[in-house]
Amino acid sequence: MDTTINARATTHAVACEERLQTALKQVQDDFEAAADLQSDWIEKRLNAKLDAARKAAEAEQETNLRACEILYEENATEIDKKDAELAQLHAGTIEQRLQKKLDDALQSFRRQGQQRIDTRVVESMVQLEQAQQAAQGRLAATMIANVSSVVEKMQRQLRESQAKIDRLGQELRKVMQAAAEIKSA
Repeated sequence: MDTTINARATTHAVACEERLQTALKQVQDDFEAAADLQSDWIEKRLNAKLDAARKAAEAEQETNLRACEILYEENATEIDKKDAELAQLHAGTIEQRLQKKLDDALQSFRRQGQQRIDTRVVESMVQLEQAQQAAQGRLAATMIANVSSVVEKMQRQLRESQAKIDRLGQELRKVMQAAAEIKSA
């Protein structure tokens, strides 16, 4: 009997163990199936949330991008206006500086021109004075030469006249001696 009880207990234990194994296997299969279903459902929910988040992010990015583009266009327009104002101001400043440089250069040229004219006038006056002095010197030299020539000519004529007077005086003495001899004879 003990053997029968033991055999029955063993059989019962084996049968219980098999049922437990089957139940455990069934629970595991159910759990895995539920886990797979739940995992699929969670994955679908996560994918849906991810898609929604992605779409929301894309929409937000699109909105932000459009806002940035609008802001960029506004800033670009403002920058263009500021650039135009700055360029105009800079051009005005450059024009003023160039005009001042031009005025300074013209004034400098006028001064230099006036200085050159003054220098030329002075040089011309000096040249005229030198030419006048040279002409006066030449005139004086010519007059001196002419006077010297006239004086020389007059001295020569004077010598010739004195020589004639001396000859006439000798002839007169001869004539007077001859007249005295004639008178005394």
